[in-house]
Amino acid sequence: MIPEMALVRCRLDDALICICVYDVPRRNALSAQMASELRTALRETEGAASIVLSADGRHFCASGNHGGLSWLTPDQLQSYRSDLTALFRRPVDSQAPLVVAVQGAAIAGDSELAVPQAAGWRRRRSLNASN
Repeated sequence: MIPEMALVRCRLDDALICICVYDVPRRNALSAQMASELRTALRETEGAASIVLSADGRHFCASGNHGGLSWLTPDQLQSYRSDLTALFRRPVDSQAPLVVAVQGAAIAGDSELAVPQAAGWRRRRSLNASN
């Protein structure tokens, strides 16, 4: 069961999971809250045949939203770092292909999800080719 979240919307269509970031006023800039919600959404992709990551609005991701980081306690900051690390590793570790539908600006933040996925796909492909 995918929980309701403020900045990330999820939809399940058979074995396809669609994840959409939704922070249009901030042009979908990656924040601590969005990182946590994306990590939660990606945890729910176990067993998915495919994952689609998209964004609402004109821009996929216009950088990072770091305004709230100064208010985090040391434990919350560590949790944020863990969320980011896991968030960017998850697509590489997943067996399901991740399709990232990018429109408009794609600067840092969420757009970095596409890079590890491509690297992971090449690694899995080369491992499979050597067998």
